[in-house]
Amino acid sequence: MSIFKLSARDLNAVVLGITLSLAAAPGVLLAQSVDFDGDGIPDVVDIDDDNDGILDIDEGGGARDTDGDLFDDSRDWDSDGDGIFDVVEAGANGPALDLNQDGMIDLSFPVGANGLANFIEIGDESGLVDYNGDGVSDLPRQTDRDEVPDFVDLDSDNDTALDFTESGGNSLLPVDSDGDGVADYRDLDSDNDGIPDIREVKGVMDNSIFVIDPILDVNVDGLDDNVAASPSPVPDSELDGTPDYLDLNSDNDPLNDVIEAGSVDVDGDNVVDGQVDLNGNGYHDYFEVLPLPVPDVDSDGIEDFREPNGDAPPPPPCVHNCEDTEVPVDTGTHSAAKNNVQTGLEGVGGCSVNPNAAFDPLLPLMTSMLLLHAFRHRIASVARKLIKGN
Repeated sequence: MSIFKLSARDLNAVVLGITLSLAAAPGVLLAQSVDFDGDGIPDVVDIDDDNDGILDIDEGGGARDTDGDLFDDSRDWDSDGDGIFDVVEAGANGPALDLNQDGMIDLSFPVGANGLANFIEIGDESGLVDYNGDGVSDLPRQTDRDEVPDFVDLDSDNDTALDFTESGGNSLLPVDSDGDGVADYRDLDSDNDGIPDIREVKGVMDNSIFVIDPILDVNVDGLDDNVAASPSPVPDSELDGTPDYLDLNSDNDPLNDVIEAGSVDVDGDNVVDGQVDLNGNGYHDYFEVLPLPVPDVDSDGIEDFREPNGDAPPPPPCVHNCEDTEVPVDTGTHSAAKNNVQTGLEGVGGCSVNPNAAFDPLLPLMTSMLLLHAFRHRIASVARKLIKGN
């Protein structure tokens, strides 16, 4: 359980919980009076013992301790220990319901005889929870549909980045880097540059994959077992302290990631134009159908958005003198290709026969041929005059 701020009510709950644990023996009936969340409803009849808005039955009924902190989930305000309060991960409006930031719905929101806050309950004493206020009964939110609710899921969006990392250290109002209304721990493109987080975090090169689905999760913690078995640091290509999945220019070259990924940025705000996100996963719906190419123009295995000048085309193939690794530069007066024949009349060097020559060998050859032709013509002219004279 992540306790960031202890109120008097919190301390009372902890003391009562410990007392129950120590005194629960045959003939001792303290359980009848224990009220963990201090809402005035004894836990034996309270259907939400920790007042986080999640029914005890959905938290394991006292028999599950997801994060191993010795507080069962029904009495744990951060059941998976990812730094985000359960009341937030369940789908409720945490900041509005928990003004004192202790992980519980404030007692200013009355509870009924069943111990559930009336504000999120559909009708009096129904035991039905409505987290989003649409009048329909809800289960705790499950962003990635992996059968593991967010409040016990270490990677709620299955993008391989841990919720603990993506929350930004804010338990009640997790970071939303691109301001699209979807917190990073639930957002498949946290910086809205058109490149899925799974690619910027784990290097998954398949453009059509923007989430791990299905996952291998034997221990049911919401984190893919393969990812857990081979943890790796979150990439920061330019080493500026901002990881690539939050960086709009990962390699700090003149082109922003949204351009190098193959999109356009007409308004020049460095993020995807015309974002449409009907399914609320933070990723442009259009790219889910037709993903951006995210090219690697020079084919060196490093995508252009991570590599300064990575969009430069590869050099032309070597034709002659392959030990010379320099690529000729086109100055505008000569061709840059090594296999072009140049006369060198405007300068020296650059011949395909020997590009390293101090002078162009074609020039004296052509001059000799011209002089020979002129000499032959002169000899023939003199001979004709002699014949006529005779």
